[in-house]
Amino acid sequence: MKRPPYGSRPRLSREMAQLSWLATGLAQAGSRLERTHWHTRLQSLVAQLLTDGDDEALNSVLNRLSESEPVAHDALMDTIESVVESTVVTIKDDTRDVLLIACPLLAWSRYAIPTPVLSAKDQTALADALKATVLTRHAEVALLGMLVGPDQIPREFTQLAQLTRNLADSFVTSQATPLHAQATEETNRFLSDTRYLIATVSVPRGEAIFRWQEPRAASTSLQLNERGEIGRVWSAQTLKILEPLLAGCRITVLLPEAFHAACAAADRASRPHSIEACVRFLTEAIDLPPEKQRAVIGPFYAQRLEEYRIGLGPHNDDALYHGVVWPLLGIEDEQGDMPAEIEQVLRSLGVTDIVSHDHRFPMEYCDDCGSPMYANADGELAHLEMPESVAAQPSILH
Repeated sequence: MKRPPYGSRPRLSREMAQLSWLATGLAQAGSRLERTHWHTRLQSLVAQLLTDGDDEALNSVLNRLSESEPVAHDALMDTIESVVESTVVTIKDDTRDVLLIACPLLAWSRYAIPTPVLSAKDQTALADALKATVLTRHAEVALLGMLVGPDQIPREFTQLAQLTRNLADSFVTSQATPLHAQATEETNRFLSDTRYLIATVSVPRGEAIFRWQEPRAASTSLQLNERGEIGRVWSAQTLKILEPLLAGCRITVLLPEAFHAACAAADRASRPHSIEACVRFLTEAIDLPPEKQRAVIGPFYAQRLEEYRIGLGPHNDDALYHGVVWPLLGIEDEQGDMPAEIEQVLRSLGVTDIVSHDHRFPMEYCDDCGSPMYANADGELAHLEMPESVAAQPSILH
């Protein structure tokens, strides 16, 4: 049998070729009707592959399109995420749309940030708060009974789709959804991290899910129509429930949204939040106030710019005590003015001694502990080292 040439990639299966063709067609569509046609067929095929548990086909096509057809890649990713986080249930001839949502919480602490299991009382209180502030009057809620960390969220598309279906089934059975396999895994310890309250929401088919979708006249108490106001009221109502569950943590509550949108928003918000946590930690742990801190910003590259690393230490010393990794997200690249955004965050916190390097640094990590290496003020890569008088703390922020 003739061997394939060295380095060749495996041929696309029929389903994978169809997936690529439909995604490319959707990306190139020139009208709403054409987009609807492509999207309907693509959505149907994605749903079938998820039912078959074929993550390999989905990931393979995404990888190929990311290299050759980035717009088609985004169209396919949007479709996969949409199918994964939504489904339909029928309860006594009542057909209802179901959406997987996430309510992100940004937390930082000098101690381990917990991933608490929610009591029935806490679940009822949080579900009532969602219905009173974020969701429309038609909505019903089924909560996952735990605040999960990023490491405890299902990693594969098919696993997340199964979680959506399991939570949706609770509307039919009126039984609590058991925790998924990943929920029992250890989550990494960071000074700053994210926790997620995950739920499904069901509404009558075609009805609005979120308050901000409703016309102003249809809104109920507090005239909650704007996302910003809804987020403020949601945060105020839930902090008193969440603070006892995350004892020893400073918490910022973000707006609940559809699962993937909420996770993306949490990723963006966690970057400035992590810098604030780092600055506050140095202030409290070693009495190093912001005006006496120096921040060193360095761009770190693999094949392209991957992230900025911000090392913090005393302004009169080259030592770096703590650090933050600021990853690039989505379509961000080196053409953006990310250092200026980071500097703005630092200055708003009172840090004015800022060194921002222009040259490229390699993605180096410590050979012994695996921690990222940071650029010091002289442009040399250095390890983070807290003063010996301070008890050991997590050395980076998530």
